[in-house]
Amino acid sequence: MNTLNKNKSGAHTPLKRLVYLLTLCGFTTSSMAATFPTTPLHLQDETKTTTAAGVKPNIMLFIDDSGSMAYGTDGTKDVSNSKKRITITKNALNNVLDTYKSDVKWGIQTLWDNEDANYAGFTDDYKTIKTQISKMSPSGGTPTTARYFQVQDIVRNNIKNRCQKSYIVVMSDGDANLSCYRPNNNNTNNTVYNIQNFTLGKRVGATSINDSYKLITSTLITQEHINIFGTQSPADVCQNWDGGDGINTWDREGGLEWFSKKLYDKDLKTGSVGDTWDDPKYPKQNIVTYTVGFGSGITNIGKEYLIRGASTCTGDNCPTYSYVKNNKTFTGKDKLYFNAVEADDLTNAFKQIFQTIDSENQTGGQKVHSATAPAISSNYVDGLAAAATLNTGSWSSEILFYNINSQGKLDTTKPMRASFDNRKVLISDGSNVHLYSNQLAADTNSKNNPWYDISNVNTSSSNPNKLEWRDGLLKWMARADTDKNIQALKTASQFQLDYRERPLADAANNITDQRSMGDIIDNSILAVGDVKDKRQEFVVTATNDGMVYVFRSQNSATNPYDLKFNYAPAKMERSSNDGSDYVGKYYKDTTRTGYGQDSETNPHRYLLNGGMVTRSTGAGGKGKQFFLASTMGQAGRGAFAINIGGVDRTTGVAIAANGMDKAGWQNHVKLFETPTGSGNDLGFTISTPQVGRVQVDTSSVATEHDTGANIHYGVFVSNGYNYKTNYKDTSSKPVDTPALHVYEGLGQDVGLTPTAGGYAKGTLIKKISVTGGSGGLATPTLVDVNFDGVIDYAYAGDFGGGLYRFNLLSPNPNSWSATKIFQTADNKPITSAPAVFRNNAGKYTVVVGTGSEIYQEDLASKTQQAVYGIFDDLTLSGNAALIQSTDLLAQTLTSESIPKTGGGSVTVRKVSNKLLDAALHKGWSVALDGATGERITVKPSIMGNSVLLTTRVYEQELISNTGDDPCLDQTQRASSSAFSWLMQFNLANGGLITSDKDSVYIDFNLGDTARFKQSGDTQQYMITGQKLNSLTSITLIDSLMAGFSASTSGDAGGSGEDSLLNPNAKAPKNTCVGDDSKAFTFNTGGESETYNINGACRKPDTTAVYQRLSWREIF
Repeated sequence: MNTLNKNKSGAHTPLKRLVYLLTLCGFTTSSMAATFPTTPLHLQDETKTTTAAGVKPNIMLFIDDSGSMAYGTDGTKDVSNSKKRITITKNALNNVLDTYKSDVKWGIQTLWDNEDANYAGFTDDYKTIKTQISKMSPSGGTPTTARYFQVQDIVRNNIKNRCQKSYIVVMSDGDANLSCYRPNNNNTNNTVYNIQNFTLGKRVGATSINDSYKLITSTLITQEHINIFGTQSPADVCQNWDGGDGINTWDREGGLEWFSKKLYDKDLKTGSVGDTWDDPKYPKQNIVTYTVGFGSGITNIGKEYLIRGASTCTGDNCPTYSYVKNNKTFTGKDKLYFNAVEADDLTNAFKQIFQTIDSENQTGGQKVHSATAPAISSNYVDGLAAAATLNTGSWSSEILFYNINSQGKLDTTKPMRASFDNRKVLISDGSNVHLYSNQLAADTNSKNNPWYDISNVNTSSSNPNKLEWRDGLLKWMARADTDKNIQALKTASQFQLDYRERPLADAANNITDQRSMGDIIDNSILAVGDVKDKRQEFVVTATNDGMVYVFRSQNSATNPYDLKFNYAPAKMERSSNDGSDYVGKYYKDTTRTGYGQDSETNPHRYLLNGGMVTRSTGAGGKGKQFFLASTMGQAGRGAFAINIGGVDRTTGVAIAANGMDKAGWQNHVKLFETPTGSGNDLGFTISTPQVGRVQVDTSSVATEHDTGANIHYGVFVSNGYNYKTNYKDTSSKPVDTPALHVYEGLGQDVGLTPTAGGYAKGTLIKKISVTGGSGGLATPTLVDVNFDGVIDYAYAGDFGGGLYRFNLLSPNPNSWSATKIFQTADNKPITSAPAVFRNNAGKYTVVVGTGSEIYQEDLASKTQQAVYGIFDDLTLSGNAALIQSTDLLAQTLTSESIPKTGGGSVTVRKVSNKLLDAALHKGWSVALDGATGERITVKPSIMGNSVLLTTRVYEQELISNTGDDPCLDQTQRASSSAFSWLMQFNLANGGLITSDKDSVYIDFNLGDTARFKQSGDTQQYMITGQKLNSLTSITLIDSLMAGFSASTSGDAGGSGEDSLLNPNAKAPKNTCVGDDSKAFTFNTGGESETYNINGACRKPDTTAVYQRLSWREIF
């Protein structure tokens, strides 16, 4: 499937414009088994709902085949075939045809039809047109005006639909002649083409006495012609073809313009033919004329003729022309005329012409939204929500910031934006980090064209594009010059890439900023840092231009954050096992004209869409250090970590965004990147890393829970997924056994009394393999069981449905191990992180859902999935710890419709409330709707003694035709629907939540209609769930824990700030939430909702050690 749908005409229809809030799940179509999608499943749904199919444009190639086309470009007559103008023209036209193929309807007409090169009418069989072009042979004169008149008849009579556009591309290598009666040398019979007085009944194209001229049937001037062009009959209309500058000479000055201007200015189709031609959406059917002067044989008289004959050009990309008349030079940029002296000029002229035509025949992207969770600043009173738009026409995003009002609701009426005036760009080649500048010196390592997979143009004397990697590609990525200026280097320095132009914001024309950022798909938007300007200091995200974006707060009412730097991990590995295939080789693809419009020939690229975690080291050391850990997602096989800002906690020196005023600051940004080549055993890392402090001490005297020394920041990375076939296939590498990798993050001992030395940044501390597992491991959840600030356990599931507990208690990583604690029924995949709730010391409820959005085949899956609450006893190991689905209490869901306040109704769910027998049951389960393929692919949120989660449902259907008119919206189309359920469950039994002070719940903003009593029961309960008509995700903010990296149940691996290590810490109360806690949702309709969380048990405790729920994750 094309990432940009092709409509019935073959023209490309851009994907819809979406809004992404925090994190996404996204993918593409393919016929292969277990393949990654290139667009998200819910985006595919919307993509199939297209606007008007449209009609392929008619493009008439009107090509000079006169005798001078046998000359060289400089006018030399005796040249080899390859240097002849006709051969160069054929090659240039074939390049165009090979590029656009059957996307348009082609016509070919020449001046003389030598060797029967002309084609009658139009066809989208581009190979047929190539065959006709191959027949072109030079002979005869240049009666351009007379033949243009005949050619326009062909074009005009083939306008079949009101939304169809028509073009004539005129290419000539010499001054026009022979369009008039030629009485030279008393040769009164030499009438070649005659359009003398343009009056009714005259004929254009009389038969010549010269048999070498193969002429088209004469054209009779009809009343229709007179209605369009008027009459032209002054005495000097046909002067001698080789003399004079009379304004009415058909082969001079305004001769061609007399026809072409009227074809451009007038509406050539009026009234009704079937459906009306007079459609406000398509107000005029006209013909646009491009002219190209080729070679050195065109005089100033000929240039003026072609320039005036070209249609009007508007906009910023118009070519410049110049000609001399009466010793005066005339220049301008208001005509669609191209001057091509050499072969490359002709190729570039055709390329620019057809790029313009292609852009004019693409419909604009529609606006929909995508379900993701909003990133909420942890400074709750003055908090901001960060969102991102996605424009799939240009594959760009904008970050928007919304204030949270006094009622805790997002004010989406006044979005604020980031600023980008101070951007710096860092490129990591795996060994070194380079700060982009126009002075960056080339070398033979990574600073050269081949490293970025750019071809060198080698001539006999030079390599003119040898610095394209810097002055083209990196400059374009850094937005260090206008796209137009970079495009100009294609000619000046023979740059090989397109460097497509990305639109800037234009409020007057309702155009958003499509240049400052790449597209955000699957990327988080995270806030971290101390309060600055009444908000957290940093916001970070990443886009699929392959770069991390680090923003810093500034004192501005309209631009609360300013981009400080980008970081591009260019050497991260993709498909190879020897380091030869890496992300940097794909940057060039994003510069292509038509980028992302065809999954086969010009696909959208995922270049950085993994999960991210930000962390503040908190108090301790010589100051706070803010850093980021990220996986690559579908972009590659690996993970990396960088500093965001703050200070190096060991030296107190400002780093990254806080140290940019110091020379060499770029050398203190990168923390590590995982290995490439033979040392890389990661799959495509479609997961979110987790960060936690771990005890690492291999000495024989080391003891557990010693927070004094040998404490290190561990970056936990799941092993990833095999993208080539299915998860059971290990032959294509790299996925074999699920594994959890733990890397050294900072290269520091962060204990209370740190020792010197330790692991270098990026050292693999331990790879913990899961014996008997299958498929990739999903995002882990880290747990600090004794609240001392050091991670003790981790939980994660795999694609084969296994759920594992990882024991990290031992100071010696060689003793770290994995225990399987649960197997889902029928091996249903686990692709999201589990949530954990501490029941009491050593006993946890692990809540996990099943279902997948990783592979394209998941879109149509109707396998019944479930949500599980597994009771895990940390004292058990081996088979004693393994729980089967038959050991669980099975609850069931029912749906009904209830009245909604203010009118209407809403579909809700109620879960059964069976009693759990502690002696019999080792947890609970709730089956989701198998008929719809409902699934859980995002980590649930613990909400006091309840769990809050969303599910996703994809439904595919065929929407019937709305008619056969290709100019109407919503013609025959495939469409899918997608929606969510927002649900809450009692953690104790997976059943109903009571509506009382002992429970935590939301009322779905339904008030008392969300409460009910069961038959024979006086207890009041809350409804379990509400159907939401769009995909929806949530962000939960517990005011007790906002801003910190650990929850009251010990979930301690997500974003936030670490508290001080505390070996004497006590477990906090975790069955309630703080006052004024909220749940924020966003859906694909672009709508936000705020829910009050009821069941608060105390005000926020400013001395509490453990505070905040983990941020939401992708998988």
